Amino acid sequence: MRSLGDDYVKSEFRLHRETTNPLHIIGFLSQWKLYLEEVSSFGGGEFRGRKLDAGLFEKMSDEQIGQLYELMHAAKDVWRPVEQDGPTTSSERTDSKNS
Repeated sequence: MRSLGDDYVKSEFRLHRETTNPLHIIGFLSQWKLYLEEVSSFGGGEFRGRKLDAGLFEKMSDEQIGQLYELMHAAKDVWRPVEQDGPTTSSERTDSKNS
């Protein structure tokens, strides 16, 4: 789970490194610090995640909610069990069920 989080933080940093808006910079850095504290608190143990605070969710823009939705699906794909000798993509799974 940490590698997924690390990759996401790196991607967000690269996408927004040219920003000059101080609020965006402070927001990113404060959330990054919280992420690091969360990961460090597990000391190499298993990270299970937690529910998103409703107040935080209400403050998100439509774009941020869209990104969260994409992240949710990416995380589900990472943890999907691999089928032995079965289809490798979701479209192949759907096609094989309809056959």
